[in-house]
Amino acid sequence: MRRPLRRQATETLRAHLTSVLQAAEFPPRSFAAVYRQFGVNQTVAKRRCPDLAAQFMSRYWIYQTEGKRTREKFRSIVLESAVNQLLTERRALSLNQLFKVLPPGISRRDKLVRSEFKRLRKQAEDEMQAVMQESVVLSK
Repeated sequence: MRRPLRRQATETLRAHLTSVLQAAEFPPRSFAAVYRQFGVNQTVAKRRCPDLAAQFMSRYWIYQTEGKRTREKFRSIVLESAVNQLLTERRALSLNQLFKVLPPGISRRDKLVRSEFKRLRKQAEDEMQAVMQESVVLSK
């Protein structure tokens, strides 16, 4: 059950919000979490202090996007490592073989994984073609 919202003076609200902003917590709390803790409707708070609300939202947005970018980078590193493992073990470069090697947290339906795998497979095929062309030229 929700507790009733309290009426707050704008000065009190602004003081609380600036103190939370200056605390510089990591990870930053979301806009809704701060206002919920203070017992104020976030729409009202956003109308009363639009500049502070914008700072909260931008800080949280940066945290979210940076986390997403980090996860994507980690996923591509893990994928490249798995492809290299398949190549060194001389196994087929197929999605089936790939998902046997990948850790359990990576989904089979992830479009980014599939497109990155296709790119890595194409790169490996191009390298093999270059090696084959080079060996043919050297043998003549």
